[in-house]
Amino acid sequence: FKVDNPPPPKFLIFFDDIPDSINATFLLRKCLPPKLQDKIKWFNVDMSPTFKDAELENLISSDTWGLCTTTSFGMGMDVPDIWLVIQW
Repeated sequence: FKVDNPPPPKFLIFFDDIPDSINATFLLRKCLPPKLQDKIKWFNVDMSPTFKDAELENLISSDTWGLCTTTSFGMGMDVPDIWLVIQW
């Protein structure tokens, strides 16, 4: 993947536990140039409400491309243009 490429479709990858979601985020980030590695983040129940609200806005605005998350993300979230959802 290169910096000049168009962004990938938005995605969510759901994990059963927090450490797996964090490890997957680090693994996926290694596939990106350093300048783009912050486009993939983890999201879980341990995050502050302020962080959660900000990351939802970042995902909606495409500042964030995808989240490695637990079920804490799914309930009540409305992001209409997510193209890929994976349950790991």
